[in-house]
Amino acid sequence: MANVVVCGSKCGLHLGSWVFPYVYDAQRVFATETVEKVCSDAVQILGRQGYTRKWPLEKYLRDVRALQICEGTNQIQRIVISSML
Repeated sequence: MANVVVCGSKCGLHLGSWVFPYVYDAQRVFATETVEKVCSDAVQILGRQGYTRKWPLEKYLRDVRALQICEGTNQIQRIVISSML
């Protein structure tokens, strides 16, 4: 679901159909926080096995942390979004 939201916003951004430029930022923050919550809940369910390389969950959790930092931290994205409202 979160991937569909971000991909849809990128397509609209490339086509120049966005009236509000902060929509992509808001959707990216929503998507990364949703994925982090799902991964954290999965780690809680799997226990210590969730941190091993046996499950792909370990990679997903690392990737979502990197996404939150690489494209600007979610806190900074929130400041940008609120300044554009």
